[in-house]
Amino acid sequence: MNDSSFHFKPFWLHSILKIGSFHTNFCEDFLIHEPVSSNIQVLAVMDGCTMGKESVFASLLVNKVLRKICKTMFYQDFLSPISDNLEILLQKILGDLFQELKYQKNRLILEAQELLSTLVISVIDTQNTKHFV
Repeated sequence: MNDSSFHFKPFWLHSILKIGSFHTNFCEDFLIHEPVSSNIQVLAVMDGCTMGKESVFASLLVNKVLRKICKTMFYQDFLSPISDNLEILLQKILGDLFQELKYQKNRLILEAQELLSTLVISVIDTQNTKHFV
């Protein structure tokens, strides 16, 4: 079990990641919290889909791609500030995510059932205490 707390002024994020009863080998859920600018954080939870084939792979792939997108945005924010409109920002993140997943699907010759995963994602402006899910 992974129990941790993160502080984003004025937010406190408490998380517990625990292996499920039906996941006998390892935890198939993933959590990320990544900055995309000095005051905007992306929080996401990925969980494998029962209908998927080896859905832990899909959740892990979404996790890795989202981290890449957030880190890229964070570095680009130094060159040119990103939008502070949380809805537009989330739409861009999701657009980039699905574009990259489509690329990886073709590159790895994956079936649709191998990419099934549940995603809950939120963008939080810690400075203005706003969020968009």
